[in-house]
Amino acid sequence: MKIYAERNLMFSNYLRVQLVCNHLAKEEDIEIEYFYFTDEMSGFQPGKAFQADVILFQNPRLMLKAPSGLNYIWDLDDVMDAEEATDDPRILRASMDIAFSKTRKVIWGNEAIKKHYGDRFKGESMVMDDFLDPCTHKAVNKKSKRIKIGYIGTNYYVEEVRQLIPIMKSLMEKYDVDCGILGVDDLKEDIIEAGIEFIPYNNNYDNFNQYLADQGFTIGIVWYDQSKEINIPKTHLKFSEFSWLGIPTVSSRFITGDYVGEQTILCGNLQELEIGLMGMIESKKMRGWFSVEAELFAKDNFSLHKRLPIYINFFKEKDVL
Repeated sequence: MKIYAERNLMFSNYLRVQLVCNHLAKEEDIEIEYFYFTDEMSGFQPGKAFQADVILFQNPRLMLKAPSGLNYIWDLDDVMDAEEATDDPRILRASMDIAFSKTRKVIWGNEAIKKHYGDRFKGESMVMDDFLDPCTHKAVNKKSKRIKIGYIGTNYYVEEVRQLIPIMKSLMEKYDVDCGILGVDDLKEDIIEAGIEFIPYNNNYDNFNQYLADQGFTIGIVWYDQSKEINIPKTHLKFSEFSWLGIPTVSSRFITGDYVGEQTILCGNLQELEIGLMGMIESKKMRGWFSVEAELFAKDNFSLHKRLPIYINFFKEKDVL
């Protein structure tokens, strides 16, 4: 079996395409060949696509020039972010219509994306939310006596960080704890001015989770705008990243549903978030309990190795091959 797969610089692509394909190649008789594709340039070669059993892609703009009639599988994960970020949403939506018409199967990144786009695709699909690769997760130093509260974001989440900065600043003054915000470059000056550690994003995804462990966070904040369904996968992913390292979290209520009930402190607003953080700071026993429960939950529910047989079956089903 040969898979021709899109490769780009996005974390979603690393996690949902590259990790999956690389592990499939190790465990099955599967040959992987990547093509590089962005909105600015394309390494896609139709000749190689015709030779492949499956073409796995993420960017719908690929389908504007890709030949019809091939076995395309679309991993549709971050496109809802793209709809909000693009300068011309009409072009993106047009390319999505073409992509849906050419695609044989779809892998939805979560139930919210399936709900948002499901009416536009009548073929076979499955939901595969985010997962982690155990090989890239190392132990965090749990013996640290100094409490450090951390948030992982990108420049998409400037408004969330603006909300968190005064809360973090207040907690540092009240409890003499440390705080750090990772990956939000647009607010670097505001973060530093508030006395919060600014931590640059690490684009070396093979080492990202060790990089996260090295920051020494003892409490994690998983906080995203709860009015937007697109934030559901972000909440799940960040919760899992913290939890796999045994870092207890205080989280948006979006994490409820198929998942968490007893593995994090759930908050519906900023006041509840601050109260939850104060509880974590004041109780070592609470931090320890959530740390153990969350780590066990993450390893049981977010393991890539448990997802691989599902991918294999999905790729090999006879209406694809």
